[in-house]
Amino acid sequence: MPTPCSVEKTKVSEVTKPTIPKDEAMPLHLGGWERSLAWRDTDFARDWQTQPHTRRRKTILERHPLIRRLYSHDPMVAWIIVFGVGCNTLLAYFFGRTEGVSWFLAMTAVACVIGASIVDLMAVCVHECVHSLVTKESLPNKLLALLSNVGTPVPIAMSFRRYHSDHHVYQGSAAKDPDMPLDWELKLIRGTFWHKLIWLTLYPAMYAVRAIVRGKTVTYWESVNTVFTIFCNIVTLYFFGVRGWTYTLICFLYGYTFHPVAAHFLQEHYTFASGQETYNYYGWANALYLNIGFHNEHHDFPAVPARLLPMITKLAPEFYQPLKAHMSWRNVLWSFLTDANIGPQSRCART
Repeated sequence: MPTPCSVEKTKVSEVTKPTIPKDEAMPLHLGGWERSLAWRDTDFARDWQTQPHTRRRKTILERHPLIRRLYSHDPMVAWIIVFGVGCNTLLAYFFGRTEGVSWFLAMTAVACVIGASIVDLMAVCVHECVHSLVTKESLPNKLLALLSNVGTPVPIAMSFRRYHSDHHVYQGSAAKDPDMPLDWELKLIRGTFWHKLIWLTLYPAMYAVRAIVRGKTVTYWESVNTVFTIFCNIVTLYFFGVRGWTYTLICFLYGYTFHPVAAHFLQEHYTFASGQETYNYYGWANALYLNIGFHNEHHDFPAVPARLLPMITKLAPEFYQPLKAHMSWRNVLWSFLTDANIGPQSRCART
């Protein structure tokens, strides 16, 4: 794998605009736009070209047609789901039935270190199911996504399925991409540390808020997911008690907010440089989290399962090596919180 150009040790204010002409035929398909600065700007950066991934996919396939052979499925993800759900279920049972003065401190520590890590891994597995990359048939992928939701007290799998599909199709559309912050988020949060801290704490709920504001109606599978999750919560409370259910809640809250792996939500499309709207993470944790950090490769080729994404980088290094990338999710989270240049408006939008 090529060595990425890291932005971790470079202050965002020192990152300059790419010296590449604005040309749809350029190999990297970067933009000519200047990134928005949270302390100064109240809107996203704007790009009047179509999203870079569809254009770059065409260019890459013209030079490296063998990448098409990577289009496949990864049934091993199903076993990862069974293992992850099984582990967190056993831990919830253990803490739900264990008495002791210090049980809450021990439970919180295990939930943040182990349980939240498993929750994040299950979220990555849901991502694979959403793209139907586990099996060829649609129904098994949906059922496996539901299974991944076991142990998470909030129904997220099927909502993520729909929102993530919209994100790929409408990337950067302020009106249709559910990953794009709303106008009030841009005005209220800006680059202030404490505002961003509160915003990240509420980040899981923001997807629901954005869906309501954009007038999204609940789908059949989202209703199934809701009923199924309520049933799982009742079962957890009945067999594991309030303590067991609290364990699953802590896993979810920490796993989707301040767990280092959760920083991939920031790493993927928040602009740390001008002209580049999608970023990779090339750190060691990719080995544990199904290469979720290879986000440019994923957007370029969403039909390639996660375990094969590094092969794209090896086959077409000239398209990915020049791009700026991250080497630490912890640094991404810390930079987002402490750098006044970065905030919700650190995105690239298009009409």
